[in-house]
Amino acid sequence: MNKLILGVLFLTIGLISADTAANRQLLANCEVGPRAADQCLKVMMFEGDRDRFVPRNDKDMDKHCRIVSDSVKCLEKHSKCYRSLSRQLFSIGVRQMKKTQRLRCKTPAGRQEFLKHMGCIQSETTSEPIHKCVDKWTWMMNYILKNVTQENHFGSSCCAFHLFEKCLLEEATALCEKRTGPSTAIYIRDIMKDAVSDFMDLACSRARTVDQCKMILPDLTMMFELKLEEGVPRQNSSALFPFLQMLQARHNTNDRN
Repeated sequence: MNKLILGVLFLTIGLISADTAANRQLLANCEVGPRAADQCLKVMMFEGDRDRFVPRNDKDMDKHCRIVSDSVKCLEKHSKCYRSLSRQLFSIGVRQMKKTQRLRCKTPAGRQEFLKHMGCIQSETTSEPIHKCVDKWTWMMNYILKNVTQENHFGSSCCAFHLFEKCLLEEATALCEKRTGPSTAIYIRDIMKDAVSDFMDLACSRARTVDQCKMILPDLTMMFELKLEEGVPRQNSSALFPFLQMLQARHNTNDRN
């Protein structure tokens, strides 16, 4: 859990400009390619990563922070897959992630706050409902990528996030309220919400709530709600990867036009 998705805008700008022959060659020679970088992002999201290491004490925090640091380094290597301005913008996103890492790992208050909320996690079995919320978010983003027209990609992505946020808050409250109190669900929700706030401000002016989504995209929102209630298969990527593919597809379309 951290502000990893705050880097989305910077990362996506890098990917948007990756369609030139030079950039395709760069991507072909990447030390850390897009899919590997997506897995690093998944590790940094924490929720949704069923293989995560859960710290229980200050010594464990040292190991957790090394894992996070390795993921940041992974993304720094991936930034070398892009050129000039794209690389600079990607690096800005990575710097924000490093700032979040420092707050969590280098300050006593940040370490204590994170450890406090780790008390909610008894096992990955008990945490499965929250992991499933992340799976549902990824499933919705993949559905949008494959089935929604480009002009509705952004609005649909906003609605997918709102439904994910609702799922996350409900499941985290149910799981954590009796263990670590109501603040844990708010802690998780606020981190995720703050992480995407830049994108939401830019792209979600007409779709800021689930109710607004029901007005502007009623069929899609209803279908998503029914599918989320039914459940989705376990996902292998973060929700970010299909979003990046959407932006790349949009860029390719603009080039052809």
